[in-house]
Amino acid sequence: MATIVDISLDIGSLPQDWSAPSTSTAKLSPPKEANLIRAGPSYYAHVQRTINQWSFDEQDKHRNDKVREHLQKKAAQNETDMDDLGVGDEPESAELLASDPKEWKKLDLYAVLGLSHLRYKANNDQIRIAHRKKVLKHHPDKKAGLAGDSNDDAFFKCIAKATE
Repeated sequence: MATIVDISLDIGSLPQDWSAPSTSTAKLSPPKEANLIRAGPSYYAHVQRTINQWSFDEQDKHRNDKVREHLQKKAAQNETDMDDLGVGDEPESAELLASDPKEWKKLDLYAVLGLSHLRYKANNDQIRIAHRKKVLKHHPDKKAGLAGDSNDDAFFKCIAKATE
């Protein structure tokens, strides 16, 4: 919140030899007729104001409404897309699922995370999202009561190593 502060300032008096400047004898040049170049955002804004008979304030209001609508559509789209960047959906091979976490240096860590198509081009966000997807899919607690693959704990450790 803004506050107003009064500051007393002593600027002193004018020097005794100072005098007000005399009026200028220079004249302003007469206005010239200039053509508006029919290109660019300024021209299009002028055309929009002319066609719709808007003032500058009305045009600003219209532009702000358009921007607000665009941002709302974008936010609604992001809510439905879950923003997964299309990573981590690659199926794991049986060989990869049976891998030993102690031999993690021999593993293809990008394939463990489902990023084999990106390799070194994967950014931090893609790695984080792929890790989250794989952890949710292969967490040992999630499959604790189910009979079947007992090596999921080992693959889960491989996922953790791949993220490091």
